[in-house]
Amino acid sequence: MFDCTPDVSNNEQMITGITGDYLTQTIMKKLKKDGLEIRNCRGQSYENSSNMVGVYKAVQARILENHPQAM
Repeated sequence: MFDCTPDVSNNEQMITGITGDYLTQTIMKKLKKDGLEIRNCRGQSYENSSNMVGVYKAVQARILENHPQAM
């Protein structure tokens, strides 16, 4: 699970970028660093922000594009 929350000044504390591409790259790098294989992923769950669950360029779509078993 990856989670980010802005502080009181509305700045993200975990990451510097919030685009779907940047978040996807960050998640994939972290999984690799921790020795976890995305090919073993069978699900995704996100809050309702558009950069996470948008149909075309969000994290969910980008991961599904290369790993369709990660529904």
